[in-house]
Amino acid sequence: MKKSSAYLQWSLVQLFFVISVIFSVMFGIYSPNITSSLNVNPAQFGWLAGVFFIFYAAVQFYSGKLFVNVSPKLILVSSALISATGSLLLALTSSLTLLFIARILLGIGLASTYVGVLYIIQRNFTASEFSVMSSLSQCLANLAGTTFAFFGGMIISTLSYKIFFSILACVFVACALLILMVIKDTDPADLRNSVNSSLFS
Repeated sequence: MKKSSAYLQWSLVQLFFVISVIFSVMFGIYSPNITSSLNVNPAQFGWLAGVFFIFYAAVQFYSGKLFVNVSPKLILVSSALISATGSLLLALTSSLTLLFIARILLGIGLASTYVGVLYIIQRNFTASEFSVMSSLSQCLANLAGTTFAFFGGMIISTLSYKIFFSILACVFVACALLILMVIKDTDPADLRNSVNSSLFS
């Protein structure tokens, strides 16, 4: 594979990962606005945080298996669209029940982001490049999260959480479309060889 193609595919999946980190940071920063706007008490907000990570952890645990048995393009596009739906629902809802559903959708959608980055790196780069690219991916995501945390006060004074998460939903849709156009599917022979592998293998 040409290096330009490899870096382009990595960049798109990396963008999805970076946006997922930005979402997590900004949800925390916007938490006072969300709780006051929707009359969410501290206990309920804790449940909202918990339900996100329950679904995030459960799906992330199994997503490595999915990437070798299912089309990675299908997984990443579906994840981005599920994330977009959750982000838009979070922005538009005035119901606590729908807010929980939004957080569940986001937990499911964002769970495959870093696993997706690692999968694309190991598929498109050499073994000697894997550690550098994976650490670069984590570094860039952390820098993006830090930047948004640092300027979070300025953002919330300019944009309401409804507008911000609506914009984020559009970015997730854009990620889905770009991934659909650029990411190459795994060779069907590779899928056939891995389909009988166990979860832990």
